[in-house]
Amino acid sequence: MKCGLASNLKKFPDNEIQKGRYTMTVKALNEVRDSIAWPKDRTQLPIISFEEYQQMSNGDDGRQFVLIAGFVHDVTDFIDSHPGGRALLKGQVGKDATVPFHGGVHAHNNAAHNLLAMMRVAICEQGGEVECLKKQL
Repeated sequence: MKCGLASNLKKFPDNEIQKGRYTMTVKALNEVRDSIAWPKDRTQLPIISFEEYQQMSNGDDGRQFVLIAGFVHDVTDFIDSHPGGRALLKGQVGKDATVPFHGGVHAHNNAAHNLLAMMRVAICEQGGEVECLKKQL
């Protein structure tokens, strides 16, 4: 007896169903990614000398620059909001603040690293190995 319902149905393989779910999740994540502001790619940043960095830091325009891990960061708009205080960050302007940022003063969390990356304006050509970032064997 037939009731008009479907019969002899086939089940799609679970792996293919998972692929479809994954594809839709990636699509949704890509939409979120595209709505977020990301730091400039390092290939888009100018390369400057340490002397140029120091000249920028001592300029008459009032801009404040800090060097961390080979990147020059413009901290002008952040300096008054720094959780450790203005004086702490101001004391690093024109210097290499890699060690203080990576644990010499405070080991900053992932959010601080992400925020700092948004402030990148240049790469210092004389950047070298950063001792405090080397992994211990």
